[in-house]
Amino acid sequence: MSRYTVVEKLLKGYRLNGARILFIESRIKRLAFNEEPERMGVSDGEVHETEEEYGRELRMKMSLQKELKSLRIVQEVTEDALNTLEQVDKRYKAIINDYYIEGCRMEDIAERMHISRSKCYELCREAAEMLSKVLAGEGEVYI
Repeated sequence: MSRYTVVEKLLKGYRLNGARILFIESRIKRLAFNEEPERMGVSDGEVHETEEEYGRELRMKMSLQKELKSLRIVQEVTEDALNTLEQVDKRYKAIINDYYIEGCRMEDIAERMHISRSKCYELCREAAEMLSKVLAGEGEVYI
């Protein structure tokens, strides 16, 4: 897989990752269980969770927390790279954000920026190449 394709996947997944982060945070909050597992039994008409159920919920919570941490790192790296890209050329960030993250059509972006569609595609390609260099830590980025 080329570096350019990796950058495209990273950018296209940005919104989905953000939604997944919100979902996982919500799931973690809903996993309400006691800190101390109670023995199985019924008291006062209430069924207590078993140690097995407690362990299952605890493993699920830990798994969700691990995924959440990974997703947050990906989001932070993407945001940092986009901010660096903006320092190089504000148009780069605008085009990348509108095209990959917001899913706008290139024709609409070109019209909004008052440039030709072919120039918009060219800037988008340059921006993606610059972003791949920033993420890979190769080459010199002149600010």
